[in-house]
Amino acid sequence: MRLPVAWSADTTAKAGPVVSGRLQRWKTSPDEVRLVELDGWHLRDEFFGLPENDIEALTRFLNKVGVWSSETGASLDWSRYPLHVHPHDVWRFREELKDALLYPKAFASSVTPRLTKARTLLDLMTPHPANNFPLSFELTDVAAGAVTLTNARHMLFATVLADVARGIRFKTCKRKDCRKPFPIESEHKREYCGQYCGHLQSVRRKRREARAAKKKARKSLR
Repeated sequence: MRLPVAWSADTTAKAGPVVSGRLQRWKTSPDEVRLVELDGWHLRDEFFGLPENDIEALTRFLNKVGVWSSETGASLDWSRYPLHVHPHDVWRFREELKDALLYPKAFASSVTPRLTKARTLLDLMTPHPANNFPLSFELTDVAAGAVTLTNARHMLFATVLADVARGIRFKTCKRKDCRKPFPIESEHKREYCGQYCGHLQSVRRKRREARAAKKKARKSLR
């Protein structure tokens, strides 16, 4: 669920480039504030496609998703604003998400290990902190659990957890300036994440071949 935050690129003397934001103050009572449900998988694909170290692109993405992490705003503690997001932390987190999709066994053993029944306080402290979400059960015709998240970091992480749990395999787009992970949906050997990357690589290949042919022709005329 998106909590509206206005983000803008900034630079500080100590931390360097940052993205600063403020949570919207409600002008009405909480029961009149309508929340927006986000498509986590669509936004994850967009997140993977952000140009590395492009703070303006990151700022636009944050304005779409609202609150970034539970440590900076989900508690709605007004004394902690403005919010700050450090780009280098975001890019590191993105690489961790990619690794989780490409190497699910290593991810499962380190972040989501199978746990025995807790018997001591230490046992309760064992689960990875990123893997702790609020859970509510809905008693309908089908038994189901609903996880409601209000920050983008948890939302993106939850999509990875769901895909790893379902056993979906991923590979990396072959285009060097993309490198997004994409699901393997069939036995067909797919090299690119989408039609755009495949077409762009085809155009580049034809241009390289044309330049090589021209170079060869010039040499033959000498």
